[in-house]
Amino acid sequence: MESKAGFLDLQELWLTHVRMRATLSEKPYLLLTRILIKLKIWAVLRVYPNPANNNITVSYELEQSREILISLHDFQIKQLSILTNAIKKSPGMQLETIYLRDINPGLYLIVIESDKNEQAVQRLIVEK
Repeated sequence: MESKAGFLDLQELWLTHVRMRATLSEKPYLLLTRILIKLKIWAVLRVYPNPANNNITVSYELEQSREILISLHDFQIKQLSILTNAIKKSPGMQLETIYLRDINPGLYLIVIESDKNEQAVQRLIVEK
């Protein structure tokens, strides 16, 4: 499930999810959560409140300085929006408040990507 650059390929993750869901008959976001935990990329990212209405807080910890981009994807892994531009962040705990003005209610993926080809993913439910 890794791309040539060495980070998680979201499209392959989704295809794995679809194949597993066919046999397990679980809700998509529950199964996706289990896959992410198994891959050990879940712990670096927290999104709250979840479900969300108007805004969310994204928290994550960096061991080293990184340029970070946060984006919103649908469950077909299509990027819908860049929530924060790529910004250089110092090591330590990071908190980002993101406003969801033009985001329709639904189930989404929040993706954090670094300039070192690292990724973390978490699901987000938007209710309005």
